[in-house]
Amino acid sequence: MEHDYLTDGFWANNKNEELPNPGLSVLFLNKVEDVTAMVLEGVTSETSEAEREELVSKNTKALVKERKGDRKVRVEIVPFYSGNQYILFEYDEYRDVRLALIPLNNQSLKTPGQLPSY
Repeated sequence: MEHDYLTDGFWANNKNEELPNPGLSVLFLNKVEDVTAMVLEGVTSETSEAEREELVSKNTKALVKERKGDRKVRVEIVPFYSGNQYILFEYDEYRDVRLALIPLNNQSLKTPGQLPSY
């Protein structure tokens, strides 16, 4: 092992010293919305299961495309209750995740009841 950052700590004095983490990303949830009516648009009690699946797929793709637009966000629509409710989740995604600080000997985690102040 080249560095034991948990024992020795690490502090980047500027952005050039921060350590990149290839393949790591972070998602921040920005929005949660019930989009059931939009996803099920065109579905009736007379609609066959195959037609329903096709409509739901078409409506979901169109809605994701519309909500995403040209913004750099991740938009997902997730079915709940066996496809009776659909929730849209919108996230900001950060792909440049860097290590900037690890306290020396991880002292901040050894003091019960106190939060780190960095």
